[in-house]
Amino acid sequence: MRAEALKGLMLAGLLAGASLAMTAEAGAAPVAMTLQVGAVTTKEEVPLGYQWDREWLLRDSYLYNHGLARICGAVSSTVYLQGKGSLTRLWSDLGGDGSSVRDYHYPRVEPEYKDKCGYSFGLMDLPQGEKLVLVAIRGTEGQQEWLSNLNIADSTRKKGRYHEGFEKAARMVLQDLSAYLQEQGVEPDRTAFLVTGHSRGAAVADLLGAFLDRNEPAADGSVIAAAPSRVYTYTFATPSSCTVIGERRASLYGNIFNIINPEDAVPELPFKGGSWDYNNFGVNFYLPSATKLRGDKERYAQLMGRMSVPFATLTGRQFRPLPDSEDFARAVKNMQWAVGSVERFYKRRGKLGHTHMVNAIKRYMPETGESSGKGFTEMLEEKNSPEELAVANAHSADTYNAWILSGEPQEIYMRGTPTCCRLRIEDEGDRLVELKSLQGNLPLEITLALPGGEEVASYKDGETIQQVHAVNPELKAYIRTAFFTVPEGEKLEVRVKAPTDGREIAFELATTLEANGENGLDKHQRPIAAARKVLKPGETARFLINNRRPKEIRN
Repeated sequence: MRAEALKGLMLAGLLAGASLAMTAEAGAAPVAMTLQVGAVTTKEEVPLGYQWDREWLLRDSYLYNHGLARICGAVSSTVYLQGKGSLTRLWSDLGGDGSSVRDYHYPRVEPEYKDKCGYSFGLMDLPQGEKLVLVAIRGTEGQQEWLSNLNIADSTRKKGRYHEGFEKAARMVLQDLSAYLQEQGVEPDRTAFLVTGHSRGAAVADLLGAFLDRNEPAADGSVIAAAPSRVYTYTFATPSSCTVIGERRASLYGNIFNIINPEDAVPELPFKGGSWDYNNFGVNFYLPSATKLRGDKERYAQLMGRMSVPFATLTGRQFRPLPDSEDFARAVKNMQWAVGSVERFYKRRGKLGHTHMVNAIKRYMPETGESSGKGFTEMLEEKNSPEELAVANAHSADTYNAWILSGEPQEIYMRGTPTCCRLRIEDEGDRLVELKSLQGNLPLEITLALPGGEEVASYKDGETIQQVHAVNPELKAYIRTAFFTVPEGEKLEVRVKAPTDGREIAFELATTLEANGENGLDKHQRPIAAARKVLKPGETARFLINNRRPKEIRN
């Protein structure tokens, strides 16, 4: 890819910042309908077929609902065209109250709102006398929103709990939502909340969903007493927003579903690794990519052929992925080593420094004039080279809509490449014992937890307990061996305790990458890392599995 395209994606990425539980369909009777969906590429409304059932909003929000995800995909792209009233019409077609729709901060020039975003609220009657409140958040438009995307920590110039620009925007939405509920006379305890957005809108929606889950007070002190089981958050192309893994992966946020295209570099930013360590709340689902499915090219060609049909309807052109685009997205992620820490990003000079990027925005994205409201995909589409168009496709809301319309969850969501972990006891002669196929009592206690301390699985006295959690390590234990996985992009703390009675126990904790049909890795892999430990009776060892390596934690 050309150097200018790489610079553009790096800038836009920083600025745009990043086992399925299925809904039971027994007795459901969704209605087939055609909706006029806003196409971001053409700025027009196009007809697409959907299934819709209001009773979806009476079910547990912690169960992923693909039909609801598709509707949110339509909403998150149509909100870009709300200047034409497109979202109001879509909401009315779904059975919502068009007169209840309220728009906030859509004008591109509002000096009093440095970290604003555009969004809309709407009401809908649900069965059993309940209400649904829609929160649709628009992605980046205009200089101020671009600058807000770059506001990682402008006030402190140090890594904080949240991405500052996204947090300020989310808190503004929360305050306006509280006022809207009072205006409409809506009782939160009899209300469902449907929260969605794409790109910058996804990052803000991700934070807002978390704030609603924990009843975060608004800036004026008001609290929306929402029930987490009635908060439905679906986001697309979600940038990172939070640095506290124990917070963002807590089971409370398992009702937040982020749909991510691995070929899209924007969700990789702000950087997820190194000293940055940003990520989003909830559960991440990954769409197919040419690189992820290199182990099954025929399957990828079939999936891409199906998604190309709605993509052509939305964009008027053929879908062409960028060769090795997922590798390119990862290369952008790895540029954290060139940028340095958050503190270094603010201090450094040159093209990868904060000051240079701010000046570039002000130069190329003025507050007024023809270029004032352009987004990342629009800028790349104007170049019209195959590379720029492919990068634009990877991030476009139209691409996300086409993918989720093209198949069911088990078809289009990729498992990725988890880290496989094996904990194996050594025998008295320090020779590793081979795996026994029979279930038995492993003479160790094993606890798997998030770095913040929340347990996700454990093994004790022959019993394995798998918590209902967004992070599923699939822990299994046998006579002398235990297996578990660390999902791609996650971290787990492993605590291993020896019995208080008995002899010393020596064990090895080894890691490999999982081989599956999506990644094409050789199933006969050698361990990529290993740690060996000898425990005295009653002694506990702790390890952190991060970057696919077990690192012992010493107090």
